[in-house]
Amino acid sequence: MIIHHKGKGYTAYIKGLDGVIAQGETKDEVKANLLKSLEVMAEINSEEPILGVSSDARIEEEDLTLSVA
Repeated sequence: MIIHHKGKGYTAYIKGLDGVIAQGETKDEVKANLLKSLEVMAEINSEEPILGVSSDARIEEEDLTLSVA
Protein backbone atom coordinates (compact mmCIF):
# COMPACT_ATOMS: atom_id res chain seq x y z
CA MET A 1 0.00 0.00 0.00
CA ILE A 2 1.27 3.44 -0.93
CA ILE A 3 -0.02 6.42 1.09
CA HIS A 4 0.37 10.05 0.07
CA HIS A 5 -0.28 12.88 2.53
CA LYS A 6 -0.99 16.32 1.17
CA GLY A 7 -2.68 19.16 3.00
CA LYS A 8 -5.52 17.88 5.15
CA GLY A 9 -5.97 14.43 3.68
CA TYR A 10 -4.50 11.16 2.51
CA THR A 11 -4.66 9.21 -0.74
CA ALA A 12 -3.70 5.55 -0.94
CA TYR A 13 -3.43 2.84 -3.56
CA ILE A 14 -2.20 -0.70 -3.90
CA LYS A 15 0.76 -0.92 -6.27
CA GLY A 16 0.00 -3.28 -9.13
CA LEU A 17 -3.79 -3.29 -8.64
CA ASP A 18 -5.22 -0.71 -11.03
CA GLY A 19 -8.40 0.95 -9.81
CA VAL A 20 -7.89 0.18 -6.11
CA ILE A 21 -7.49 3.69 -4.68
CA ALA A 22 -8.96 5.63 -1.76
CA GLN A 23 -8.98 8.95 0.06
CA GLY A 24 -9.46 9.85 3.70
CA GLU A 25 -8.87 12.57 6.26
CA THR A 26 -6.74 10.29 8.48
CA LYS A 27 -4.46 7.30 7.89
CA ASP A 28 -6.98 5.00 9.56
CA GLU A 29 -9.79 6.32 7.37
CA VAL A 30 -7.79 5.98 4.14
CA LYS A 31 -6.82 2.39 5.08
CA ALA A 32 -10.47 1.49 5.77
CA ASN A 33 -11.55 3.11 2.51
CA LEU A 34 -8.80 1.29 0.60
CA LEU A 35 -10.03 -2.03 1.97
CA LYS A 36 -13.57 -1.15 0.80
CA SER A 37 -12.18 -0.26 -2.63
CA LEU A 38 -10.38 -3.61 -2.79
CA GLU A 39 -13.59 -5.44 -1.83
CA VAL A 40 -15.53 -3.64 -4.59
CA MET A 41 -12.85 -4.46 -7.17
CA ALA A 42 -12.86 -8.13 -6.10
CA GLU A 43 -16.65 -8.23 -6.43
CA ILE A 44 -16.53 -6.68 -9.91
CA ASN A 45 -13.81 -9.10 -11.03
CA SER A 46 -15.68 -12.12 -9.64
CA GLU A 47 -18.58 -11.35 -11.96
CA GLU A 48 -16.34 -11.55 -15.05
CA PRO A 49 -15.47 -14.90 -16.65
CA ILE A 50 -12.04 -16.30 -15.85
CA LEU A 51 -9.91 -15.96 -18.96
CA GLY A 52 -8.05 -19.02 -20.18
CA VAL A 53 -10.11 -21.52 -18.17
CA SER A 54 -11.93 -24.18 -20.18
CA SER A 55 -15.65 -24.57 -19.62
CA ASP A 56 -15.19 -28.08 -18.18
CA ALA A 57 -12.57 -27.02 -15.59
CA ARG A 58 -13.32 -27.50 -11.91
CA ILE A 59 -13.29 -24.12 -10.19
CA GLU A 60 -13.32 -23.75 -6.41
CA GLU A 61 -14.17 -20.61 -4.47
CA GLU A 62 -12.83 -19.84 -1.02
CA ASP A 63 -12.99 -16.73 1.14
CA LEU A 64 -9.77 -14.81 1.75
CA THR A 65 -9.33 -12.42 4.66
CA LEU A 66 -6.76 -9.65 4.33
CA SER A 67 -5.35 -7.60 7.15
CA VAL A 68 -4.11 -4.04 6.73
CA ALA A 69 -1.02 -3.50 8.88
